[in-house]
Amino acid sequence: MIEQKTTIKNLALIAGVHGNELTPAYLVKYLQKSPNLIARSSFQSHSLIANPLALKQRFRYIDTDLNRCFNQKDLVNPDCQQYEQKRAKKIVKEIREKSIDLLIDIHSTTSNMMLAIIYSNPHPWLLKLFTYLTKINPDVRLIYHPVSEEENHFLKGICPLAFTLEIGPVNHGVICPYLFRQTETLIYQILDYIEQENYLAAHLDTFSESLTVYQRLGSIDYPRDEQGEIKAMLHPQILQRDYQAIQPNQPIFLGFDGQEIIYRGESELYPIFVGESSYKEKGIALCWTAKKQIDIN
Repeated sequence: MIEQKTTIKNLALIAGVHGNELTPAYLVKYLQKSPNLIARSSFQSHSLIANPLALKQRFRYIDTDLNRCFNQKDLVNPDCQQYEQKRAKKIVKEIREKSIDLLIDIHSTTSNMMLAIIYSNPHPWLLKLFTYLTKINPDVRLIYHPVSEEENHFLKGICPLAFTLEIGPVNHGVICPYLFRQTETLIYQILDYIEQENYLAAHLDTFSESLTVYQRLGSIDYPRDEQGEIKAMLHPQILQRDYQAIQPNQPIFLGFDGQEIIYRGESELYPIFVGESSYKEKGIALCWTAKKQIDIN
């Protein structure tokens, strides 16, 4: 069977979902003022600041996390009237009106995620793009985060072809020049790939038969006392070591009293979002992944 060719006609670059993530937000604001940089002949590039009020006030959000407001039930619920809930409805309306084919949601993180692409839809077109990017850019990492329809409350879930780009490490409220330029370059690489793919009768040759992917399995909270207070830190052996294997019987936390807390699992796991500062409110010290090789045909 011949694979039907995917053609991108409208692309959305979105940042500022969290108002304290300044590096991606100011990159998109820069691109809005210089639209020629993202203009290509075979498709339209649209850009959007998702949470302008939070960005203006340098808050992560005004009422609630915007990236948890895109569940289908909430989008059609007239009682969802918090600022971010209303923004989510407006963003979805705009995405549909512009017939967006591909959505890229850009974030920054305090953990050492480098240029992390997080996707939930293993669409062949996306996997070809990701293979190409990992070949030309050694800082790109791929994270597969499968979600059910009920769990799908992220911005990237509103468009069939979509992914999140997480860049880090950078402190919230800081514009990092190095990551600004790295991310800008990656965006141009994506746009150029789309341009070539749109004009070709077949996929670009990605020169790879497999792809390294970190599949998200879950998360773990900090150890807490009876009052819910954090009582241990991430162990120095894993701080800033995203994507590096944690072995059974390796310490993962260090109590304030100096006692080590050991990982008691039976297989090695690969941590991501290690110590992400904004995840403390969500009860997450780090996320677990399994490192896998997937075949690309």
